[in-house]
Amino acid sequence: PYTTLFRSEYKIHPTRSGLMCRSKSESIIFDIYDRLEIPFHYDEVFTIGGAKVSPDFVGVRHDGKLIYHEHRGLHSEEYIARNDWKSSLYYSAGILPGINLIYTYDNEHGVLNAKLAEAIVRDIYWL
Repeated sequence: PYTTLFRSEYKIHPTRSGLMCRSKSESIIFDIYDRLEIPFHYDEVFTIGGAKVSPDFVGVRHDGKLIYHEHRGLHSEEYIARNDWKSSLYYSAGILPGINLIYTYDNEHGVLNAKLAEAIVRDIYWL
């Protein structure tokens, strides 16, 4: 796993391996991927339909299929609108929820249910 320099000024939450993430929830998810030994990239920039997009995580399942993972931690209207735009880009590229895209969420208090997040990751990676 590695992290890119994309929006590095917001990466203030350390993972167990010492890499930095934008949120505590993302650092927990990072550690789930790492602990389950799923090959993945964090915050890598891609181009879809001419637009730059940075999925939170892109992992590789044992059959070679790429799995995109977005964590939606905030609940502001601006954040939701930005993520809806990203979801439409994913859809246009054949990146679809439940097939090769997963979403995890913080609750209304900004807390990630780590057990649920791990169960979702295990399910789509067939672990």
